Amino acid sequence: MQPTSRFRCPVIRRAFDPPPRGLYYGCCGLWQSRTTAGDAAELHSEVEMPSQDNEWDTLDQLLGVEAVDAPATGIGPVAFYGRCSTEDNQDPETSRAWQLGNAAKFVEPLGGSVVAQFFDVGQSRSVPWNRREAAAQLLAELKDPNRGWSGVVVGEGTRCWFGNQFSLIAPRFAAYEVGLWVPELGGQFDDRNPSHKMLMSVLGGMSESERQHVQARVRAAMDAQVVNEGRYQGGRPPYGYVVVDGGTHPNPRKAAEGYRLRILSVDEAAAPVVQRIFGEYLGGKGDRAIAAGLNRDGIPCPSARRPNQNTHRLADGWQGSTVRAILDNPRYTGYAFFGRWTKHETLLDPDDVAAGHVVRFRKSPAKRVVRSRQPVIRPWCRLKPSPRPSYFAALVQLAVCEARPSSNDPT
Repeated sequence: MQPTSRFRCPVIRRAFDPPPRGLYYGCCGLWQSRTTAGDAAELHSEVEMPSQDNEWDTLDQLLGVEAVDAPATGIGPVAFYGRCSTEDNQDPETSRAWQLGNAAKFVEPLGGSVVAQFFDVGQSRSVPWNRREAAAQLLAELKDPNRGWSGVVVGEGTRCWFGNQFSLIAPRFAAYEVGLWVPELGGQFDDRNPSHKMLMSVLGGMSESERQHVQARVRAAMDAQVVNEGRYQGGRPPYGYVVVDGGTHPNPRKAAEGYRLRILSVDEAAAPVVQRIFGEYLGGKGDRAIAAGLNRDGIPCPSARRPNQNTHRLADGWQGSTVRAILDNPRYTGYAFFGRWTKHETLLDPDDVAAGHVVRFRKSPAKRVVRSRQPVIRPWCRLKPSPRPSYFAALVQLAVCEARPSSNDPT
C-alpha cells in the first residue's frame, strides 16, 4: 500500500512523493514497473523538494504560470453621475447632494474618490444617455485616455437607467475599460456575472414602473382637484382671462414655503372682444369673417396683446384658427376643464428603438377630459340650444351671456 503523502496538491504529490519500490507513475495514471528506488532518488535530487507551504508556487513554476497579486490600492479616482427630473418636483441642489453623498459613501471604503461630476437636471429617465447633456458629455470623455478617472459611480441606479438602457451603454464602458459601480449591486458591475445582468434588467424595469406610477398618481390628484375644487392647473390662460393671486395655498407644506394659490380672473380689456366673437358666431358669421372684422377694427390679436406669453407666435393679426380656438375652448362656459391635451411618447426613429422617444401633444379622447362639478367663474357664454354647432359637446350649444363678467367674479 502507498504511504500517506505530506502534500495537498495531487500534481505535486505525484511528482515528489517516492513511488513504491520497482514502480513509476506512468502517463496513463498507473504505477508501472521498470523504475528502481535509486532512479527515483536521482530524479528527486535534480528538483528542489517543495515544502507544504510553497507547493502551489512550485506547481506554477512547473506549469509555466506567473501568479500576479491583486493591487491593494483601491478602485482609485471615479466620476459621479446623477440625474434630477422635473417630474419629481425636486430641488436640483438637494437631489444632487444626496445622490453624490450616497456615491461617496459607497466608493470611499473601497479606496475610491470622486474627482469628476456629471449631473443632468430636468431630464426624464426615459431619455437615452446620448440625448442627455451631462450623460452625453460623460460618454464622450470615455474616449479620452487622460480623463483622470477609471470608473463611474452612481448614487441610485433606478434614477440613471430606464428600461433596457443599461444593456445598451454598459458595453461602451467595458470597451474603454471603465468600471461601473452601482450601489444596488454592492460593488462593480461584472458583465461575466449573469446575476449582475439579471439584477440590472430588474432595476431598469423598476425604474420604468416607478415613472409610470408617479405619472398616474399625479394625474389622478390633478383630476380630483379640478373636479372637486375647480382648481386652475397652470398653463397659459385663455384669451380674456388673467391669472391672479388666490390667497394662501391649500397645501400646508407649500404654504409654509411661501407658495400662493393662482386662479383665473376676467381680463377687463379683452372682455368686449370675447363677447363680440361669440355674438358674431351665433349671428351666422364664420371664423375667417370674424377674424377679418377684428383686424379691420385694429383690435390686437392674443399674441400681440401678450407678447411675453406668446413668444412662439408671430403677432401678425387675427386668424381664422385663432377665432376657432376661442370658440372651441370649453373654459368660456365658466367650468374648469383639464386634460384636453395630453402627452404622447412616440419613437424618435421607428427603425432605431434605442434612440428613445420624443413627446408630442395630442387632443385627448372625451373620456379623459375632466370638468368641475360647479362653475368656478362667471361664463362668457351659457349653454342653451342653438342652430350653430360647437366643439364643446354634441349635446350643448353656446349663447352669449347677457351680463358682462367682472373681475370680481368668484372663482
